[in-house]
Amino acid sequence: MVLTDFDGTVTKRDVCYLLLDEFAKFNWQETDRQWVDGRLSTEEAYKKLLKSIDITKEKFDRFIETVEIDEGFKAFFFGCKKNNVRVEIVSDGLDYYIRRILEREGLGEIPFHSNRLNFKGNEWVLEFDKKSHKLCPRKDNPCGFCKRMVVEARKNEGYKIIFIGDGPSDRCPASCADIVFAKGFLKEFCVENKISHYEFMDFNDVRRLFESHKFFVKR
Repeated sequence: MVLTDFDGTVTKRDVCYLLLDEFAKFNWQETDRQWVDGRLSTEEAYKKLLKSIDITKEKFDRFIETVEIDEGFKAFFFGCKKNNVRVEIVSDGLDYYIRRILEREGLGEIPFHSNRLNFKGNEWVLEFDKKSHKLCPRKDNPCGFCKRMVVEARKNEGYKIIFIGDGPSDRCPASCADIVFAKGFLKEFCVENKISHYEFMDFNDVRRLFESHKFFVKR
């Protein structure tokens, strides 16, 4: 089965970075560096970063409508569906925008796992899955939703896991997946840590690799 990251993988760019680029009131890059380096947990990073943005729920909803998905993702997903290959999304992002983007694109049937965002008026209320922290290699400063939990759960169900990702939070699942497709930060991590992987630029590449390596069989 396929487990894929969302931000910067299914979407063309990371939604949180896009949000910060557009609405942050002060420099947020140092907080991001501390998170990438493991000096901050995802929960701590989100709390600091939220202080840097001033945006109403209505404005956030309008912003979500501008987020673009990878042009090849739909064809890839429906190719998997046609060939009985299960696909789920795993994300250290927020369910609020993931759900809206998937539904807008006619992809609402895809199951996903992520951190949760609710609104009380214009106040952002975040919830994190503490169960996933037990498996997170980051230990003292864990991911908000560690994708490794889903990889291990699906492996225990008997699935061979193909993981697709690009970013820092993808280090955890890539380290234990059976097959890895990587770009960007994750590609560099795989090279440095000698993790076997397929390099890709977009989901058109992934689909071609699936077809040429005969991954379109039930796994």
